[in-house]
Amino acid sequence: LRTRAAAVPCAMDSTDDGAPREDPLPKDDELDFVLDGLTNLDLPQPDVPLYYELWTWEGDCSILPGMWSRAVQGAFAGEAEHCTPEYFTKEFVHQPDFDTEGIFFVTHRGQCVGTCLLWPDASSTEAHARVHWLAVDHEHRRLGLGRVLLLLAIHRAKARGFNGALLRASGPRSEAVAA
Repeated sequence: LRTRAAAVPCAMDSTDDGAPREDPLPKDDELDFVLDGLTNLDLPQPDVPLYYELWTWEGDCSILPGMWSRAVQGAFAGEAEHCTPEYFTKEFVHQPDFDTEGIFFVTHRGQCVGTCLLWPDASSTEAHARVHWLAVDHEHRRLGLGRVLLLLAIHRAKARGFNGALLRASGPRSEAVAA
């Protein structure tokens, strides 16, 4: 595992027409975590806490964009109002790189409390994936749910043949890492 404070822009940092988004590089409160050599790692299995369930993109998929939106908005408070079900559908579901086995949800008593999405990092020359929108609701942090979601994404990245994975933590780092 290595960290970096400045990142190379990826496909997620460009608009629909390919133009760069404003400020694609990490800000002062962002940090990249990079895990290399996935193909050679023996990864632990995620241990889901009691009363929590895992979901993937299956079953009634019409409810999943709403679940993603509520989880992201709950985790990022005032910074994620734009993360609507319509935004998710347009920016992710309708993109050719969307992997139905690369999105994960954690629920507690029927409510989505965490999510993450695996996405190819188009800027990487080393076949890396990006763990995108790793989010755990504030009321459900410090229970290992972020670790569960991250392990699921890393297992999926390994299964797809990616050599590495990148996670960009933003906001107060202690909260992001504690999730």
